[in-house]
Amino acid sequence: MDYITSMIFSEAWFMDSSGVKYKAGGQLLLSVIIALSMTGCVRADSVVKPVTPSGKVADMFVTHKSTTSPATGEEIRKYALQIKYAIESNFYDIDQYTGKQCVLSIQMAPDGVILSIKSDGGDPALCRAAMKAAKKTKLPSPPSPAIYDVFKKAVLDFQL
Repeated sequence: MDYITSMIFSEAWFMDSSGVKYKAGGQLLLSVIIALSMTGCVRADSVVKPVTPSGKVADMFVTHKSTTSPATGEEIRKYALQIKYAIESNFYDIDQYTGKQCVLSIQMAPDGVILSIKSDGGDPALCRAAMKAAKKTKLPSPPSPAIYDVFKKAVLDFQL
């Protein structure tokens, strides 16, 4: 079995099972590291066998309940305002849309990136501007999984 005997930044020394040492450059070293990480350093003949939990361990899973609490109205309101301000900060000449309305549907990733956006009605000019602004916006990350669950598919009603 080959293994690394020493490593100095851009080179490594390998020794095979017969005791012969080989010097390798950075590319070979990178290849070896990638190969080892992909195989997980597991023997080829090893087998993973499922273990049936018993006793106290099994009881822990039966009685375990989720500690995630649902989002409160105040948390939802605060995050909705963060979304509104983030998108509106990318509007240009927002005052020209005073008195107009647009409804947008968005889907977002857990990190706040908008995955999709579409107009669900309202003033066409405002909807175009709102979609353009939303596409430029990276929303703030939701503060909790419960908030993300509320906003992952959201309807935004712009009434200016």
